[in-house]
Amino acid sequence: MMASTQKQPPTKRARQDSDNRKGSDPNRGHNASRFRAESPRGPARQSAVREQQVQRALLAFRDRQFGRRSDETTDRKVLKISPTGYEDLLKRVSEEDGLRAFVERKLRYDYDPKASELTLRIPDPIHDLLVDDVADEVKRQIQDIFSQIQPTSALAQFLYGVRSLGHADVEREPSNDGKMARGHKSPDISFGHIEATWPGLIIEVAYSQRAEGLRRTARKYAAMTGGNVRMIVGLSIRYPVKKGGGFLDGIFVWEPRDEVEGRQKAGIECTVSKTFSQPNFDSTADVLNIPLGALAPRCILEKHGIPESQHSNTIISIPFATFESLLSAAKMRHELSKPGLRDELMEISSQSSGEQFGEGDEDGWERREEEAALEEIGDSDWEE
Repeated sequence: MMASTQKQPPTKRARQDSDNRKGSDPNRGHNASRFRAESPRGPARQSAVREQQVQRALLAFRDRQFGRRSDETTDRKVLKISPTGYEDLLKRVSEEDGLRAFVERKLRYDYDPKASELTLRIPDPIHDLLVDDVADEVKRQIQDIFSQIQPTSALAQFLYGVRSLGHADVEREPSNDGKMARGHKSPDISFGHIEATWPGLIIEVAYSQRAEGLRRTARKYAAMTGGNVRMIVGLSIRYPVKKGGGFLDGIFVWEPRDEVEGRQKAGIECTVSKTFSQPNFDSTADVLNIPLGALAPRCILEKHGIPESQHSNTIISIPFATFESLLSAAKMRHELSKPGLRDELMEISSQSSGEQFGEGDEDGWERREEEAALEEIGDSDWEE
């Protein structure tokens, strides 16, 4: 009598061999094969991914255009988009007149082709108010210098061509080999000469938690302009302000310098570094000095026949305390602009004074409005 045998389960190796045979058999595993055939591969997949990136960026641009940003809690939005996708994005934007005008005049964004990153900068109202006030202060001092010199002098003729460029884009010149899209950055403030390709002076404002990125930003400006930007000023501001501290966290100045590491390239040197944490930091005594030579490339200054002794010693001088005052005023104006606050302040003011203001009492109203604002806002808003 033959002994009965029991079938043993297949070993792990046997199961793997069976699976491999099924995968190589054209008559088996047809569902997986069909799925793989329907999935985009190679150029088709790259094209699909690029189109998704472009559509996502277009949507973000339109959200900025129409003020839709309810889903965001940070002051910037970073999107991945390839260099070819970025070029396609610019082409799509140029085809829509309204969107093109918004992007060219108002939108602030940076593009890094090496990292394939598009960064939308979303500054808050206080940031923008401070930026505008700092630009106005620089323009005021340029006008003061102009009023003190002969209108026919070489320096006056040079100043005729100096312009506040605002947020005008700084772009690396596109290459002719078609390999990579040009880089793009939107400065907070820039000044330059109408005869120059690049701005001479760039000022960037950042909250203290992003101050570490100011140096990287300065290096990018130097590289993108081939070292033609003359000075990059970084203002780091505290928000919220810590108890016992000021509004200003630090001021930094970088100037381009040529670096040679096997090949020549544009680098930067930090010529001013003042931070609130330093024991010698004194916003009431320290001053930011910007020579007029920082407003344009050296070749433009030489073309107008301005000697270095003159453009280096003619200075735009802004005390650090001025930045403190401008930031304080920006915060106050932002608070006063909130819906309903002016009406509340008017009621508080009228109740405290027991008077009704007529058309001829505007000065009295403005003075009482400021006093009421200080009482309403208080110091607690500036403390952590």
